[in-house]
Amino acid sequence: TLATSAVKGSAAGDYPITVTGGTSANYTLTRTDGTLTVKAAVLTVKAEDKSRVYSDSTQPFTWTVSGLADGETLASSGVTGSPALSTTATSDSPAGTYPITPSKGTLAASNYSFVFAGGTLTVLKEIAKIEYTGDTLVSTGSTSTSSTAPLRMSAVVTEEADGALGSRLGSTKVLFTLLDFNGNPKTSCVGTVAAPSPYTGKGTVGCNLSGITANNYTVQMSLQVNGWYEAPVENAAATVVNSGTGFTTGGGWFTEPQLGSRSNFGFTAKYLKNGGVQGNSLYIFRKSVGAGSVASPTGGFLPAGQYNWIIKSNSMTGLLQAKSTSCPTATLACKATFTGKSNVTAVNRQTGVAYSLGGNRQFQVDVTDLGEPGSKSAPVPDTYALRVWDGSGTYYQVGSPTSQKALEGGNIQVRP
Repeated sequence: TLATSAVKGSAAGDYPITVTGGTSANYTLTRTDGTLTVKAAVLTVKAEDKSRVYSDSTQPFTWTVSGLADGETLASSGVTGSPALSTTATSDSPAGTYPITPSKGTLAASNYSFVFAGGTLTVLKEIAKIEYTGDTLVSTGSTSTSSTAPLRMSAVVTEEADGALGSRLGSTKVLFTLLDFNGNPKTSCVGTVAAPSPYTGKGTVGCNLSGITANNYTVQMSLQVNGWYEAPVENAAATVVNSGTGFTTGGGWFTEPQLGSRSNFGFTAKYLKNGGVQGNSLYIFRKSVGAGSVASPTGGFLPAGQYNWIIKSNSMTGLLQAKSTSCPTATLACKATFTGKSNVTAVNRQTGVAYSLGGNRQFQVDVTDLGEPGSKSAPVPDTYALRVWDGSGTYYQVGSPTSQKALEGGNIQVRP
């Protein structure tokens, strides 16, 4: 008879196997006991995957175990302590994946041994935003349509205010692309962000374009690919105008009161010798779109996300300018109203994909010129209003003819 004191669930260790009984008429039996060795069960300690944004501190790593025997829980298993968990990533590491490596640490158990499985830390790019601060309205200084002017491109780049500042914004670059009124790229330049010391979470960037002819332009700004930051594509408006009289022109920005974000505009309108009106109008504002909330004329809905809404004229139908040639002054305004039809395009700020939202909506722009320099730094800033509508009613409106929005940057010139 063979017997042992070990039973199911006995702790790891050596247990005697005793031999008893047994007889033989022809042999003398020698009984030698054996040993039953109960080995420690193997627990797998797994580091759980984690993610964080660049510049943020890494939250405490966590772990799981598998392989507990006989329905035991970690609390009842006799396992004490915890593993050591480490990674090669630091708060300054660029976006990417990094190993989370577990080791024994203070883990101890009489009935278990340990093997380890690593996890992955995913570092995501910090979100930044770009705001245009460059030229919005410049003159060629000549009445010749072949004359050109330089355009100063500049912007403020700000990283997301999440309580943890990075240190790499000063190594990023911004691409400024100048698009003509038809959306065709004309020229571009790249600037490196200059971050101040001490760092405050924002920096400035700029570069210069030369030889720009009279037109209404879209300035498209994008953060070039880097390891630490990403930013939505941003659009602003800039106008180059030939000097002279008989025109209304402007470019600038203000805070859109309903959305709380910056709106940009640029326009030129002038009389032709035959009495007609020639010019362009461009208006850009930001808008958040929820899933299934904005229908596309081609079917379906716009994907949810952040968009730059672009309202661009496709024809000009009327221009009414103030008659006084002694304006503008701070007390004698030069006013103008121009009308036309427009196309609307929504550009996804994350992907850059443009969605046409239809054309031939009517629009009316009302402006007031109160002298130089035109923006809020002036004693009395210039003002702007826009209404867009179709047969179903008002599509978009900011301000009104009698209650226009004051410019926070830029200038309007009405020259009867």
